Parts: sequence; structure tokens; C-alpha cells
Amino acid sequence: HGSEHSFPTRRSSDLSEAQKEALEQCKQGNKNAPCKVVSWVRNGCIAAAKGKEINNPGKWKSFYVGKEKGLAEAEALAQCRADPKVTNCEISLPEGCSLPQLQ
Repeated sequence: HGSEHSFPTRRSSDLSEAQKEALEQCKQGNKNAPCKVVSWVRNGCIAAAKGKEINNPGKWKSFYVGKEKGLAEAEALAQCRADPKVTNCEISLPEGCSLPQLQ
């Protein structure tokens, strides 16, 4: 299975521009890995958990959750553990935040 990474982008109000920048960062760091945007967050935090699919050995299912700071990892794990079709839930993408900066 592939790996998951967070690629924070500069403050961009344009989602397509931010996604393009994240994909470029991914391709620079992971030349052999396919890169795609699977989730994003603005003015919040995001984390992902993954669990092994019970009926499909070797396959993992991911759960992406956007929440306020400090809660995303716990919520991602809770969603994974609540799914009866997966087991061995673990954090696959630690919490990352995109919060407004006061000026």
C-alpha cells in the first residue's frame, strides 16, 4: 500500500492553486510514488487513520477527518474503529493544520 503525506502550501485563497502546489511538492519528494490530493483543509486541522480491511487481506481503508486543532487524530481513529469492516486502526497522517494567522 502507498504512504500518505501532508504538503502544506503557502497561504492561497485559490484551492486549485494550492492543490497544484501540493502535488508539485509531492512529486519532488516522491519520484516513484503516484501523487494525488485526497483531502484538504482550510482554517482547521486534518488527520488520517487507516485500518486493514477484514475481507480483503493486504488492503487498507483510510479515514480523513477535518476538525479543530487537537481533535483530528482522535476523530479519525474513532471513525476507523467504528467501521466493522476494518481492524488494526492506526494514525497514518498526523494532524496538520491550516489556521488563519492574526496580523
